[in-house]
Amino acid sequence: MNRLVIFGLSLFALSVVTTVATAQSALRFAESQHDFGTINEDGGIVSNTFRFTNVADVPVVVIDVASSCGCTKAEFSRKPVQAGADGEIIVRFDPMDYPAGAFSRKVTVSTSQGRAETLTVTGRVKPRKKSIVERYPLAIGNGIRLESNAHAFGYVEHGSAQRSAIGMINDSDKAVRIDIKLATIESRLDIRHPHTLAPHEEGVIDFGYILTEVCAVYGTMRDLATISIDGKASDYELIISGMAIDSRNREGDNGEPAAQLSENFIKFGTLKSTDVAQRRTIVLHNAGSAPLHLRHVETERGVVAVIMPDRRTVAAGGKTILTVVLHPSKCPFGAVADRIRIITDDAGRPVLSVKVTALIEK
Repeated sequence: MNRLVIFGLSLFALSVVTTVATAQSALRFAESQHDFGTINEDGGIVSNTFRFTNVADVPVVVIDVASSCGCTKAEFSRKPVQAGADGEIIVRFDPMDYPAGAFSRKVTVSTSQGRAETLTVTGRVKPRKKSIVERYPLAIGNGIRLESNAHAFGYVEHGSAQRSAIGMINDSDKAVRIDIKLATIESRLDIRHPHTLAPHEEGVIDFGYILTEVCAVYGTMRDLATISIDGKASDYELIISGMAIDSRNREGDNGEPAAQLSENFIKFGTLKSTDVAQRRTIVLHNAGSAPLHLRHVETERGVVAVIMPDRRTVAAGGKTILTVVLHPSKCPFGAVADRIRIITDDAGRPVLSVKVTALIEK
């Protein structure tokens, strides 16, 4: 065997030995996982001591013990641990305000050897009984408290009913009358609620959007409802929103449309307030195997306007063009931004968005 081959084999063997040595941790823990069992949320901080031995032939320093959650912290010493000596890391878990149920939290131990160890604490949190203020943080007047005054449904498909509820309580010593009225004209929102709450009685405001299978409503739905208590309007309103789209449960095997945009960001750059209207175009491609229907286009802030194409149906493999118009004279000075939402019957991505920015100078 020639010397070059022998030298190469020697280097390979040395690299294998080095890799094995590097892979071995300098710290050998008696246990790397501890189960606290069931603990009460208000029972206070629990802790476990993880003991280890330095199995390296050199002193080792624990540099850091990190956790991604503020509920889990560690106590340790940065003094060198001599070869063969023992050390410990105390891991503490605070269950207060932690979600009820099982938990598993990890801490990563970094040492001067450059090797990270992972310690794990597990258990189950038994929830505490929460106060009225915690359960119903929003006081809206005359003793009435709500869990919240806003809810966003996300997508609301045609032909399906989306419902949710907001809890409420009468935290006073007298009966209270409640009236909730929609302020939005031609709303598709249905609201049901108790008209009277006895002292300390709880109830729910039940609400939902009802969109028929054949429906002309597309895009953002945002509804406001006024709340009156004993005939007096509260300073708080209910704010309910959702995004109306086509039903995504389709029958048959006629292919699917696939909407794609030529760009997702339009930068008008720096403009003078006296400049003429600026125009940009967006190309909407249909990369699918079935016709794509352009249902609706909207802007978030009204900074720009969008001119819809005459042709709202895009054949498979085809395209259509939308024109974005910005009038500098109608914009405030400084940086302006808007977002365009394009709603189609692409079941996979029914809503596409384009961010628009500009800087308006005098």
